[in-house]
Amino acid sequence: MVRWVRALPSDGNEALVFGADGRLQSMVAGGWTVEYQEWLPAAGGWPEMPRRLQASREGARVRLVVDGWERRP
Repeated sequence: MVRWVRALPSDGNEALVFGADGRLQSMVAGGWTVEYQEWLPAAGGWPEMPRRLQASREGARVRLVVDGWERRP
């Protein structure tokens, strides 16, 4: 899930859907469908990063909202 939050495929077996803007819209991996609903603009050396996403699987749903990203040493 750590890679999904960063919008990074983990093993190449994911089904990826990209929007007209080139951003990842959704990913299906490990039985989960992850939908990227909002992106933070590139800033401070970071590329565009997910801000809001939802993951669902067999009736379970997880929503995540990211306030900001920072690097750790």
